[in-house]
Amino acid sequence: NVRKSTLFVQIDAVVCELRKECRIVVIDITERKQAEAMLQREQDLYKDLVNTIPVGMYRLRVRPVAKWNVDNWRSQMETHYSVDMVSDRFCEITGINRQEFESNPLIVPDRIHPEDSPGFVRTNVDAVEALSLFRWEGRMIISNNRTIWTHFESIPRLLENGVVIWTGIVYDISERKKA
Repeated sequence: NVRKSTLFVQIDAVVCELRKECRIVVIDITERKQAEAMLQREQDLYKDLVNTIPVGMYRLRVRPVAKWNVDNWRSQMETHYSVDMVSDRFCEITGINRQEFESNPLIVPDRIHPEDSPGFVRTNVDAVEALSLFRWEGRMIISNNRTIWTHFESIPRLLENGVVIWTGIVYDISERKKA
């Protein structure tokens, strides 16, 4: 009987400990679910802001300058940058869908009007080398060979690993150019 009593005490202690651990797990799960819900709300707000602002927005990640040259801005063979984010409005303005842009970021320089392309390329290279404001206006060829005037503006920011982040905007200035 003493053995059974000791065994029951041990079992009771284990059950008690399991109950505590279960309560902790439930609290952890509840806190995690609340944190996930808050994060989802923030992401939804961010997406709504980015996609409804009246200009197109983008964020590019350019690999360290030592690993590219001016020709990379024009070459489809090797891309020196990747797309982190692009807004719906960017896609509307440029006529480039998100998947196209993410899989081939060079589609933007390829769509710059041939007469304006050298200035676009040079302005990009100068801005990334000097880490200065990139501001450019010129023509962009949209679907069906329709041309619009665009204004691009972004600020390159150097990260510790040598990567440059470009956060920028684009908007259609065709009406202003017509006037």
